[in-house]
Amino acid sequence: MGRHEVGHIDNSMRIPVNNGAGCRFEGHFSINKVPGNFHVSTHSATAQPQNPDMTHVIHKLSFGDTLQDEESHLQRVQPSSFLCGSSEGKLNTDHLISTSCRQVQNVHGAFNALGGADRLTSNPLASHDYILKIVPTVYEDKSGKQRYSYQYTVANKEYVAYSHTGRIIPAIWFRYDLSPITVKYTERRQPLYRFITTICAIIGGTFTVAGILDSCIFTASEAWKKIQLGKMH
Repeated sequence: MGRHEVGHIDNSMRIPVNNGAGCRFEGHFSINKVPGNFHVSTHSATAQPQNPDMTHVIHKLSFGDTLQDEESHLQRVQPSSFLCGSSEGKLNTDHLISTSCRQVQNVHGAFNALGGADRLTSNPLASHDYILKIVPTVYEDKSGKQRYSYQYTVANKEYVAYSHTGRIIPAIWFRYDLSPITVKYTERRQPLYRFITTICAIIGGTFTVAGILDSCIFTASEAWKKIQLGKMH
């Protein structure tokens, strides 16, 4: 795995799977808040493979703190999963959080927009470009504690690259840019006056409907009495 700023990532794990038919990646790293990229390729290998295969599946790719599906107290954040060469792999963080974390509910967003991306049927010699537009996201709970995460949108293209010397070694590129707009979720406790107002509105509505029904029944009964008196005469 490489990154635009520093090249090879030392803290990434590359584990052969399926008897060498594929590879599994797992790692985490920091990126600057400027446009850049990171990629998966064999460019740094001493000997290049004769038949490179860049088909893959991405199970999870996320940035920043995890806002969804967190468990309390000691928890493991599931690493992003990345499958390369017809084998399951991972790309992102696998770490332990030892602080007390309350589950954040009802936060909907594109925190894992690339989850489930399947390119196993693609041309093995093709390169893949994923263009990520990252949107900073802040979640503030009732105590005022803030968590910083990132949502993103993605566009992708697949191509076989050539130069004057022949075919270029395929790679999987993740090119990112940050949006100047920040999304903020704020958790608020419903004030007491709003609860009282709601109760009063329900009671008032009930009395209003009851009054309308009573008026309708009274009007109908009076009309029926008049009809009955008319028949008697």
